[in-house]
Amino acid sequence: MSEEYLLLSDTHLGLHGSNDNWHEIVLKLFQTIADFCVKNNIKKIIHLGDFFDNRKSLNVKTIYYATLIADILNDFKTYLIVGNHDTFFKNQIHPHSLLIFNKYENINVIDSPWQLDGDIGLIPWGCGFENVELPYLMGHFEINDFRMNSGYVMKRAKLNRSDFNGFKQVISGHYHTPMVEDDINYVGAPYHQSFADVGERGFYLWSRDKDLQFIEYTDAPHFMKVTVTESMVQNVDATFIKGNIIKLIFEEDYGTVENNQIIENIQLKEPFLLYTDFSKISADLTDEIVLDTAEMVNNQEIVKDFIEKTEVPKNLDKNVIIRMIETLMDEIVED
Repeated sequence: MSEEYLLLSDTHLGLHGSNDNWHEIVLKLFQTIADFCVKNNIKKIIHLGDFFDNRKSLNVKTIYYATLIADILNDFKTYLIVGNHDTFFKNQIHPHSLLIFNKYENINVIDSPWQLDGDIGLIPWGCGFENVELPYLMGHFEINDFRMNSGYVMKRAKLNRSDFNGFKQVISGHYHTPMVEDDINYVGAPYHQSFADVGERGFYLWSRDKDLQFIEYTDAPHFMKVTVTESMVQNVDATFIKGNIIKLIFEEDYGTVENNQIIENIQLKEPFLLYTDFSKISADLTDEIVLDTAEMVNNQEIVKDFIEKTEVPKNLDKNVIIRMIETLMDEIVED
């Protein structure tokens, strides 16, 4: 039996305005991973990029949590691949935020192509791999025709699936939605980070003689949309609400008293965060209830919802407009 490696990606430490709740969520993820590795005798961890969230600056609290996580990872042979959110510039690797880990003996920062254990190529964001003649390739790749999240398929990347012909297996970070196609594996983010995320999330075990083994991680909140029904005025029978981030969507106005009663009934189920959305009833009723200080606004989702509800000339395609605006917003975020 060949050696097993633990793989994960896109932890985005410091997301949502470096909110402490999300710092703790990421720290707990790594504590769980360390316990799993010890229990299962896993010696090596590969992080496939975007350890940090903010490309331009790191909050002092975020750096503190990064050191706590580094102390955990230093107990294993760890490889941190530089992702696009770890670099200051969009089109070059240096400077990058992972340099702070160079002082740790067992943490290897991968900021140039690296050969691991004889047959694995580790490739940072934006680095070429044309001359890599190894069966296994792992990195932070942006490839066309893969789904970035629940609402957008990449069409403007420089890489295509055919660029990876010849490799036995390709495993990548970058896109937050897990997927496998044509021997190319996107592991996805290990926990939900916005309302664009759906489905189970976690980390993976990989070895040369087995398929990727998914290990579900359940100790982070899920983003969930709940459509309000009239029965919720009296009672809400939904155990899945507790600990999760809920967007409560009103498609009908049941009256001020009844609406407030529904919201109160949801609050009693102890969501991690609660939002209300009255946009399908009237723009004048739009409201948002936040039970925490986390900054959770998903701008792309807001724009998408707005365009879908707006009348446009018949010669224009709403999906094209949405993709164009998402592309512009991606560029703004990366800048």
